Amino acid sequence: ENLACLALSNRSNGQELTHSVCHQMLSIYFPDAMLPPEDAGPKPSPFVASDDLAGLWTGELRNGGANMRVALQITSSNSVTLALGDQPARTVTDMHSAEAAFEGASTGLIDAADAIRSRATTLNVKLIPHQGRLLGRLLATGGNPDTMNSMLPYVVTLGRASR
Repeated sequence: ENLACLALSNRSNGQELTHSVCHQMLSIYFPDAMLPPEDAGPKPSPFVASDDLAGLWTGELRNGGANMRVALQITSSNSVTLALGDQPARTVTDMHSAEAAFEGASTGLIDAADAIRSRATTLNVKLIPHQGRLLGRLLATGGNPDTMNSMLPYVVTLGRASR
């Protein structure tokens, strides 16, 4: 049982991907094995909705055939919502800051063939304030977390619509 798995990623959110790859590979040999919690990288800190971030941000989500409107409403440090296209706004949970960026999790359906086919409705958002805009990515995950997942990255560009 001297088996190890090493998966590397050059993505800033590669921790989830590499952990998933190792879990899938090791479960072939040890179906009941549980991986230890991942503890690499800087620890996230609480999200603080400063005056520079609070308000309504709108823009676009693109990549993989998607070209959708996006709206992010930051009301307070504990109240953030995300709306894709014509879908109702959904709460963004697990908000935290990670160095210059802030991150959170939500749900929604991206209007792109791969996202629809893989039912990738779990969304992880990571945005960085840059020159008066919010730039970043939305990672859509679908599938059974205990077996195979689809992880689809989309580019998000937002501008302030109102405070």
